[in-house]
Amino acid sequence: MIAKRKKVLVALSGGVDSSIAVALLLEAGFDCTAVFMITSDQAKNAQDDARVVAGKLGIKLHILDLRQDFERILDYFCSEYRKGRTPNPCVFCNRYDFPLLPISPVCLLQILTVTTKLSLPF
Repeated sequence: MIAKRKKVLVALSGGVDSSIAVALLLEAGFDCTAVFMITSDQAKNAQDDARVVAGKLGIKLHILDLRQDFERILDYFCSEYRKGRTPNPCVFCNRYDFPLLPISPVCLLQILTVTTKLSLPF
């Protein structure tokens, strides 16, 4: 069983899955902080949705602009694919995960990865 009132950093896309995950965590007694990652110029609507969700749920939301990093990852993927290779962008992308998260403002948080595939004990 996960202890109550633990602090959790959750990736919030503004969509149904991540919004429900945050709501369930709050309902279970967790102290949630959210992060939204901008990966393209088309992310404005999703960013607005994430802000609305965070506001309604009463949680802090950090916005990270990762467009340049994401573009480099996609450029690598497309370049390899054009060469007839089957690239794995996850290998390249994984090096960006934690250094880009807003660790300094939330340095006391215990970071947990929460997805809708995780069975929460409540």
